[in-house]
Amino acid sequence: MQLPRLPGIAVREGATLKISLYPSGNATLTDVDAASGVRTFALWDSLSEINAVVLYVTDGDNGRFVLLQRATGRQTELPAEPRVAPDRQRIATADFCPTRCVNELAIWRVTRDGVFKDQFWAPKDAWDDAAVSWKSPETLIIEYSPKGGPTGQKMERRLTDPGWMRP
Repeated sequence: MQLPRLPGIAVREGATLKISLYPSGNATLTDVDAASGVRTFALWDSLSEINAVVLYVTDGDNGRFVLLQRATGRQTELPAEPRVAPDRQRIATADFCPTRCVNELAIWRVTRDGVFKDQFWAPKDAWDDAAVSWKSPETLIIEYSPKGGPTGQKMERRLTDPGWMRP
């Protein structure tokens, strides 16, 4: 569904998804039928601010996001859809759910050599869901649902808060 919305970024030819690299080249990803299930690749979004695309990859019953940097073709697996910081130096992910999630908020450093987890944080009490956005280059806004609690709770978290951990 994203291919028509993002012309020139990617094309699908049967089981093959070709991502246009910039300034030149292509990254080719091919869907595979395996004994463990079907592995598919879909274009999720384009992040022009950091010259990357987000792919949604299914592998059997599991799904994950992959950030593909268009300048180098490097791929980084992410636990959730990334949000680009206003300074374009970082991305944030929030992956919270009752099962199959890492249940953490993570900050990733974006460099030409790749995308690297820089810091992460998890709340003391479990959350059922969360979404993250950037208020400023140093502050996140998190909308979350505490486990069994009301939806739509909000909090801010500064990147300088002492509770962050390093990988």
